[in-house]
Amino acid sequence: MSQQTDTLTQGDDEGLTADPHADPHAEVGAMENKQFHAEGPQAGETDCDGRVGAAVAENDELEEGMMTAGVRFENLIQGVMNQVQNDISSLGGSISEIERLASDINEGLSTAKENALLRRRQLEEKRAGFQQAACHVLDLFKSMGN
Repeated sequence: MSQQTDTLTQGDDEGLTADPHADPHAEVGAMENKQFHAEGPQAGETDCDGRVGAAVAENDELEEGMMTAGVRFENLIQGVMNQVQNDISSLGGSISEIERLASDINEGLSTAKENALLRRRQLEEKRAGFQQAACHVLDLFKSMGN
């Protein structure tokens, strides 16, 4: 074999012709490429454009599904926020009612404490009066016994 090999290229209508300036290693790739393109897609196979189109359609479906899921998630979050806002509003009324009742209870406790202190003073005064009366009775008995 010679050092320099001629590679085959495809001419317009003439078939394969020798090109003395072509890369000898490119011949195999050119032949495989020609064979692939000559055969075309087989039955049941899709060409590159079909696969790209299918991938683009699938990507569009995924994006639409993600957008739909995003909208549903956004609606869910909005619903939860509205429910929390309503609960906070109703709790505001409950809190003010609790504060009013607590104030009423504290006033009642203060009044009860004042009444208890007043009653204690009255009982202490009565006890002092009874003790004085008892001391007088004892003094009477002492003076009679003498």
